[in-house]
Amino acid sequence: MLLTTGECDPRAPLEEALRLFDQMKAPAELWVMPDQHHNGSVTATPRSSVWEADMHSFACDWLRERFNGAPMRHAGKVRYLDPAGAGPNAATVTCKRRWFD
Repeated sequence: MLLTTGECDPRAPLEEALRLFDQMKAPAELWVMPDQHHNGSVTATPRSSVWEADMHSFACDWLRERFNGAPMRHAGKVRYLDPAGAGPNAATVTCKRRWFD
């Protein structure tokens, strides 16, 4: 399973998303988008990276990998997606639950 949420999402507060994630029995990843609300996107700055997309595009890529039999690389992890990073599947994405971790 893949869960995505904005760090400041009023419809799905981060604490509730983390509680749900911790209760899941199936292999899962949670992607947290810093300083984002409900329909978050991850947008790189022009100088630091070349990617820009909404979470639906990345979720479709993640699903395609699962349908093609690729193992989940970060099962049980919360990935904190830096908007100036290289994308949600980059090796440099930090695994942490909150901005202050």
